Amino acid sequence: MFLGWKNGTNVITNGSSLTNGATYTAHFGKDPNTWGTNMGSISPVGRIGSNGSGEIVIEGTTPGNVYVISDPDGNIIAVVPGDANGNRTTVPNLTPGAHYNVQEGTPDTQATVGQPVSSITGTSVSTPQDVYIPTVDNNYNIGYDPENDGMAQIVVNPADPDADYALIDENGNVVQYPGSDNGWMTPVGSNPSTVTFNNLNPNATYTVVARKKGNTAIPDPLTKLPDGNQIIANPW
Repeated sequence: MFLGWKNGTNVITNGSSLTNGATYTAHFGKDPNTWGTNMGSISPVGRIGSNGSGEIVIEGTTPGNVYVISDPDGNIIAVVPGDANGNRTTVPNLTPGAHYNVQEGTPDTQATVGQPVSSITGTSVSTPQDVYIPTVDNNYNIGYDPENDGMAQIVVNPADPDADYALIDENGNVVQYPGSDNGWMTPVGSNPSTVTFNNLNPNATYTVVARKKGNTAIPDPLTKLPDGNQIIANPW
């Protein structure tokens, strides 16, 4: 199957200018339908990375193939090549507590960050697979609130410095804090960044939600409740 032309590592497209004396190489690959290598035979999983940000780990990737990550609105937010040394490819720096779509394409796949998924071209591109990244995983701790006697606190550590976090109580109310944006709290500090929710009722259940930092399209934390993670504020 013809995959296209290259000049060294540069992919030649219909809009590329050709240079006299340059060497151009035709690239071929196995037809995925003939060889049983259909695109999309991958297993993407969302997780929290070492700095608190979201990551997608794609198992079963192929060196040279292209992996396109898009948001639920159909906007491309990342385009990465398959890891050259194995069958696992990691996509870092994604927002916690969010859903993404992952697609796999042949090496000739063209996709541009910021463009809609309808603009993706390639010989074979898989259908999107939904992946959920948790808001928090094991990157939080619970303890007594040192400033409010008898109360508990939840500290997200590390917190994604490029995200905002909010807390929702078991009655469905957003917990408000001074200086917050309708409950949205921006992490403080660096390496690591942290978010502290204090003055909480011990043993009560709270839900932590997140959005991309300063995302005014999500003003109300309650809209993120389905994507949040519950924590019992048990300091013992």
